[in-house]
This record gives sequence, C-alpha cells and structure tokens, in this order.
Amino acid sequence: MEVVPVTLRLMRTAALYQLLFGLLSIVGGIVGYIQGDPVVALLIGAVGGLLLLINGLSMQKGSRRAMMLCLLLSIAIGGYFGFRYFAEGAGLYPAGVAAVLAAISLLTIGIVAVQPAERKRIF
Repeated sequence: MEVVPVTLRLMRTAALYQLLFGLLSIVGGIVGYIQGDPVVALLIGAVGGLLLLINGLSMQKGSRRAMMLCLLLSIAIGGYFGFRYFAEGAGLYPAGVAAVLAAISLLTIGIVAVQPAERKRIF
C-alpha cells in the first residue's frame, strides 16, 4: 500500500468538493434557465460548473494550477452571488446558497494552499 502525502490527501478532498460544487452549479444553471434567467444562469452555471469539474479532476492528480483556477472561479461565483444576495436583496435561493457553496470552496482550497510543501526525509 502506497503512503500518500498529507498535502495530496487534502488536495484530493478539496477536489471532491470542487466536483460536487461543479455538479451543483450545472444543476443550478439548468434550474435558472427553466425559471427564466437564461443568459446568466447558463453562463455561470453550465460554463462555471464545467470548468470546476475539469479543474476538480485535475486536482485529483495533484495539480496546483487547477487548484488556483478553482480558487479564481470560486471567487468569481461567490462575488457575483454574494453581491446579489447582500446588495440587491436577492432571495436565499439561488444567490445565498451559491454564495455559501463558493465560501466553502474557498475555505477548502485555502486549507490546502497554506500547507507546507512535502519534504524529503533524511533518515
């Protein structure tokens, strides 16, 4: 059995959340399209969700570039829906839910990002 470094295990855990967040974004885009806000819902939901899925799969392999792209996507999604929820007074669904999911995404990526690089053992 291969020993997996702690940083890679944490990255894989964060990648699983990114995959879930991507799937929920795609579902949210479809629901938004059905409810009548097609341009924004399809743009943020489908494209953002697809990018989160692709980068989440790359994070499973340990890609730090994919982790940073997920970080940027989460900031963009969280900023957009956070602004809609707090400034425009949009309802809890979908703006509040998407903002909370993006905040959790930022937290999971932040935990992985502050981990020190793995060092080779001398002994």
